[in-house]
Formats: sequence, C-alpha cells, structure tokens
Amino acid sequence: MNQNASLHQQRGSVLIVSMVVLVLIGAMAGRMVYQVRLELQIQQQVNELSALRAVARGAAHQFAGFLSAHVEETSNGPTVAWWIEEGGLAPLTLDGGDAILATGFPGIPDSPNGALDEEDEDDQDDAKVETKQTKFEGLIDAESYLNINTATPEQFMAFPGFSNVIAEAIVSYRESLMESEEVGEGLQEDSEGAESGDSAELHYVGAPFRSVRDLLQVEGVTEEMLYEPIAELDAALVEFLTCCSNGRVNLNTAPHRVLMGAGFSEEEANVLIAERNGGAHFEDLSIFGTVLPEIDNEERQKRLEDAITVRSSTFPLTVKAQSATSGSVIELVARVFLDEKSARFVSWREI
Repeated sequence: MNQNASLHQQRGSVLIVSMVVLVLIGAMAGRMVYQVRLELQIQQQVNELSALRAVARGAAHQFAGFLSAHVEETSNGPTVAWWIEEGGLAPLTLDGGDAILATGFPGIPDSPNGALDEEDEDDQDDAKVETKQTKFEGLIDAESYLNINTATPEQFMAFPGFSNVIAEAIVSYRESLMESEEVGEGLQEDSEGAESGDSAELHYVGAPFRSVRDLLQVEGVTEEMLYEPIAELDAALVEFLTCCSNGRVNLNTAPHRVLMGAGFSEEEANVLIAERNGGAHFEDLSIFGTVLPEIDNEERQKRLEDAITVRSSTFPLTVKAQSATSGSVIELVARVFLDEKSARFVSWREI
C-alpha cells in the first residue's frame, strides 16, 4: 500500500511539473507569437509610412519639375499663363497612396481672411491644421511679402503698427542675431535638410529670423500687433511679412501695402496696382519715366530698384499624402526656390 501510494504521489508530481512546464512553454510561445505579430505590424506601418513619404516627395518633385520648365523666364506673375495653371499641382497617385498638392502653407488657426503664414513652419507642430482646398487662383509666392530679414526700418514703418522705435528695435535685434552663433547653426541645419547641397548659397537660409513669429522676441512686439486685424490694412500684419524670399518684392504680385513697404508712395503704389488690374505685366524695372514719373532723387531710385524685382523665386507648397488602404496621412511642407538653372528645395519637413 505504501509503495502504491508513493508511486501515485511521484506520478502526480511529475504530472504537475509537466503541466507547469507545458504552461510555461505555452506562455513563452504565445509571447513569441505576440512579439512576431507586433514586429510585423510595426514593420508594415514603417513600410506604409515610407511609401507615403515617397508619394509626398514625388508630388513635391512634380511641382519643382513644373517650375523648372520656366527657369529661363526673366519675369513672372499672375498674368503669365502657367502661373494660374494647375498642372504642377495635379494630384499624384502611386502604389503607396494618393497625394494632393496645394500652393502655400497651412493657414494659421483663427487667422483673419484665412491667411497663409508661410513662414511659421516651426509652429506647425502646435497648429497641425488641415489645408483647406479652396478655388485655385494661382501660385503663392514669397516675393509678394516684405522680408523681415532684409527690410530696413523705413520699410517696416510703411505698415501701421510698426513705429520708428519698433522698426529700429527689430533691425537692431536682427543685427545682434547675425553677430551671434545662432545664425551659423541655423544655416548648417537648413543646408543639411535641403535637397540641394548649394542651398547654403541662398542668403535667407539660416537667416536671423526663421519665422515671422520670431519677431515676438523683439522688445515691444506683441502677438496682438502681429496677428490682430488692423482696420487700415483690413488684415493682420503677419499677412504681409515673410522670412524667406529673395529679399525683393515682385512688382507683378506684391499687394498695395507691400509696394509701399518697398518704398513707393501711396500714389505710386496705386498706379502700379491699377496697371496690373488693367492686365499689365512688368517685364523689367524700367517703370520710371514710363509707368511712373522719373525720380530726380538718384538715391531714392537706387533704393527702390534694390527693393523690387519682376520675378518671384520662392514658392511655398503643402503636400498631403494618404494611404488608400489604411487611411494613414502624411503632410509635408516645403519651399521651392526657382533660380536661373533649376528649381530646388530650401526647406522640407513633415508636420
């Protein structure tokens, strides 16, 4: 009896141990299966995002290629046919998904008139607003804005809200940034992130102000000053400013107030706008003595000629790529620079 009981006890212990071992093995196998499935899911997501990035980049390059076809043109603006054609902004469909292109950057939340703040890329992580598809009225160019990295105090003062004290403070702060190491660091960062190795040659890459919002670092400049609508402008100041352009304003695209910011009087700006509204296209800077009276002051004429152009070269772009299977979305913002040889990217990032 004792031997039988002992034998049964031993068999029971073996059975229990075997069951415990089987449970452990099952748990380990289940964990391995879970890890394999998780890794497969992660890899699928990575592959899907990589495919979406390829679609977004393909769409952006499509736009750059569209601009490249016009590198030899010495003037441009809304009166040339290709400026208002949607060819370069046609949707793109690839195996990885579909891409929709829009000229400009996503708008500022609650901004007046649905304005585009093409400079505030650094703020897009907070905003992450969806680009609204509106009726296409032509390309958006940075040369229709006043560049805060090159503007003089007098040019700032053409805008209500910028007193002489504020204007001088902006230029002084900008000069202090240029003397610091911050500009050099920004230049290196933007150059590495650009598509072209010679992007560092563009003077505004890594410029002191890398966002219009950086003006808030200047003593006396407030959010209300930049973002609240001003009755005289029927808009906010931010709608007329940029940190990235070729440094000049395009006579063919700049609005009335930006033309005044370039140095024209109100009456002169009125004449230029009236000429444009009548269908005129400025092909060169020979407007003095023709469209406008000749200027006796050579210094003023030189300042004006240094502040204006008839050719825009900086174009903001938003690309939204979406997977047809999972619905995953990647949104990309870029600036495309059109020089005399090709179109290339001077900034490129996901939001």
